[in-house]
Amino acid sequence: MAENITPRLDDDALDPHLPDYVRGEKRLAMQRSDWLPSWFVPWSPRNDNQNAEGPWSHWVELAKAIIAADEKAHAAARGEVNRG
Repeated sequence: MAENITPRLDDDALDPHLPDYVRGEKRLAMQRSDWLPSWFVPWSPRNDNQNAEGPWSHWVELAKAIIAADEKAHAAARGEVNRG
């Protein structure tokens, strides 16, 4: 049985709809790169540097937040988000 999977949009289509940062926990997040357009880098919100760190459960929370942001960006890019 074939799955009904909508193809992923490319990064250029998603970029305007992606957040500036995605947080996992206190020392673990990712943010847009200052020097590479459309790229993200690790970020520690607590220390405000790129040394993102944490136990396994914090990485899992970051992964969930990334997936949620990706789903939201796909919906926005496809015009499926209520405006207003």
